[in-house]
Amino acid sequence: MDRFSNLQILGAAIATIGIMFVIIYGISFFRLVPMPDVPLGTAVVSLLMSANGYLIMLFGIMMNPKGRRAAIAF
Repeated sequence: MDRFSNLQILGAAIATIGIMFVIIYGISFFRLVPMPDVPLGTAVVSLLMSANGYLIMLFGIMMNPKGRRAAIAF
């Protein structure tokens, strides 16, 4: 666990939450589950949130020499 930096963990968490919100929007849009309508702005913000989380995760990989070595070796 020491080869992962805090930025990598934080970025993965933010990206996961953003993707979860996009999935919730899709479920609401196609009315697969009875729930109130979710506005389109929520989906846009969720996509931006998941993209930012991914970039934070990549920044954490670039700044952590142990993670960089593991990514190159993979």
